[in-house]
Amino acid sequence: MRAIHRVASVLAFAVYTLLFVEVFIRIFDPQTIEPRYITGAPWGVRHNIPGAIYVHTTPESTAHFSINQQGMRDPRNFAFAKPPGLCRVEVYGDSFFMGYEVEREQGYAAQLEQKLKERGYTVEVLNLSVSGFGQAEMLKTYEAFGRRFGPDLVVVSWHDTDVDDNVRAQLYKVQGKNLVAYKPTYLPMVSTQDWLSRHWLYTEIADHSHAYAFFREALGARAKTLLASVRKQEAAGPEDTEAAAEAPSTRKPEQAALELSEAIWNKFQDEVMADQAQMVVVEIPKRIDRSTYVSMLAKLPPTFWGHFNVVSPLAEFQRMAAGRPEIYYEKGGARHFTPLGNSVAASLTADEIARSGQLSRCREPRVAQQDRHPRP
Repeated sequence: MRAIHRVASVLAFAVYTLLFVEVFIRIFDPQTIEPRYITGAPWGVRHNIPGAIYVHTTPESTAHFSINQQGMRDPRNFAFAKPPGLCRVEVYGDSFFMGYEVEREQGYAAQLEQKLKERGYTVEVLNLSVSGFGQAEMLKTYEAFGRRFGPDLVVVSWHDTDVDDNVRAQLYKVQGKNLVAYKPTYLPMVSTQDWLSRHWLYTEIADHSHAYAFFREALGARAKTLLASVRKQEAAGPEDTEAAAEAPSTRKPEQAALELSEAIWNKFQDEVMADQAQMVVVEIPKRIDRSTYVSMLAKLPPTFWGHFNVVSPLAEFQRMAAGRPEIYYEKGGARHFTPLGNSVAASLTADEIARSGQLSRCREPRVAQQDRHPRP
């Protein structure tokens, strides 16, 4: 009986401590609750759990998520065969283009579809974004899954975290001057997440606990930073241990990571063009404060982006800064685009698509004629 009493006392104290921490954080440091319903895709990278329904709450917004059976944040499921007369645009990004902190209709992908339709295009926009994605995982997803939908245009985001995401995944490496496949999968903590998600208690905690959100984000951020640092060191080293002993590499880890991202971008565009489609790169500027934004294009050499069709909302954000609108959320979360931020980025992308004529075969002739001969 004495042993049972001790066990009960320990359990009671543990529960009391957890409840105290939960209440303390809720009162003094309320957290953003952004559960990530992620699993592994058959092609070896992360994927939104098909059929998942959940809610994100932040100090500024509440966003409802409903994932279709193909892992997209969309009420529709899409046939691989493309209907005649229809154009398809695929969107690849991380949590920004996944639409964190906004309802689906306020997100970049949904707004892009609406703005293209307003310009007279018969179009579907498929959102293949996954929180945490870099271009390495986007490329793997495109090669194994996205290209099956026959896209005419592929929109890919470029964000502050992408260089680290690409090197951390180790899906590809630069060998000589070539990009080669390296590891077949990148599924960090996915098997653990899958196991935990089968238990009701865990999902309740993940969906509602401020203490869990606090510790998950703090530990996750540190782990990602540490892993990225290790991977950069590995990327900068010679390709085998014998070479490392004889001639240590003089490349800096950060430079090796940037070279990897450059190679992935080139490979991605080559794959898209091989499928008779076109690529558009959309920059997500880094927010410093409400009136200051920094370009992420500068992470790679200025001449590099000359080979890509790039859309940047930076100038428009800077122009709007005088009025100090909220383009990014500012309290809690990862400070994603507000509906306004998504609208600006989507409008600029739609304008570039119309200017380039990349989807002209799916545009209503009447609308195209009006654009060429505007009324006075």
